[in-house]
Amino acid sequence: MTSPHPALGIDYGEARIGIAATDPVGIMAHPVETIHRHQTDGISRIVQLVQERGIRTLVLGLPVRMDGTEGTSPPSLPRKNCTPPAKRQKTSAPSSTR
Repeated sequence: MTSPHPALGIDYGEARIGIAATDPVGIMAHPVETIHRHQTDGISRIVQLVQERGIRTLVLGLPVRMDGTEGTSPPSLPRKNCTPPAKRQKTSAPSSTR
């Protein structure tokens, strides 16, 4: 079985996209950068990070409130395990939501 690591975590927000990555074996995750959506094309930057870091899995974060209910997010954010169309065209890394 092939390892899913390194993985890139994506926390998508209206103004910013938070990016984190695991180490090559998936033991530790660390912050990578914050993409300011009004200044940078988020998809292009994520694709660049995937290529630079040899990312094998994308994990899309969903907003969850402290009580466990789903928070607000842009309506285009996927709500289940899937591969967003824009990513399908840019990279072959599998994706999931957490």
